[in-house]
Amino acid sequence: MALRLDADVVVVGAGPAGAAAALFAARRGHRVIVFDKQAFPRDKPCGEGLMPAGRPALRELGLEDDVISDGAPPLDGIQFGIAEQPPVAVPFPEHNGGEPAGLGIRRLTFDARLVDALAHDTRIQFCPRTAAREIRTGDESIATVSTESGEVRARFVAVADGLRSAFRHRLGWTVGPRPPHRYGIVAHWTMDAPVDPWVRITFDRGLEVYEGRATERSRWRCGHRCATPTRLVRFQRWVRSGTAHRP
Repeated sequence: MALRLDADVVVVGAGPAGAAAALFAARRGHRVIVFDKQAFPRDKPCGEGLMPAGRPALRELGLEDDVISDGAPPLDGIQFGIAEQPPVAVPFPEHNGGEPAGLGIRRLTFDARLVDALAHDTRIQFCPRTAAREIRTGDESIATVSTESGEVRARFVAVADGLRSAFRHRLGWTVGPRPPHRYGIVAHWTMDAPVDPWVRITFDRGLEVYEGRATERSRWRCGHRCATPTRLVRFQRWVRSGTAHRP
């Protein structure tokens, strides 16, 4: 007697990778259940940019025009620099012969667009605030995913629960973290200035600072440093400094 399937595909994690996997599976006729332990949309430290190679997938999902209409500006490449020295500009190479620019986009906005697409697809059941606890495989190659709300069975499971994946830890696939540990802080601010299509990365005495446009009128700054918690407070003040205000 064949076991009853609750879905063809279960996706653990509803970030960009998990949401895209679910949307592509649904567009091919599969029934999909998506679990994520967090509420959406959610904000988080992020590079807040899409490389040129990501735009064809976004276009295939029918989301590129919506993302651009939300104010996502083009990004032409990266400028690398050392403090108090001229930067070196490296344009993004064209992808597939026709994608010369990436897109800057707030993670909060991008997650909201992806979650809205999940909610409007009738083949997808989206379950936020629901953590997946265990994945077991049994007879007939059927996987059982245990959550805090119960169990579901599916033919395939896509694990996309991010950098700190609990399942990857259990499988022994995680390496590190190894000291010295790195800390990162992100700040956003609005500004009246000429359009700058570059992501700027500056290195200075163990510090890496990333700056770029997240919307037409705002920029983000993300700092990474190997530091103790005490030094992290001074680092946070530095990242938030400048001649602009946070929205």
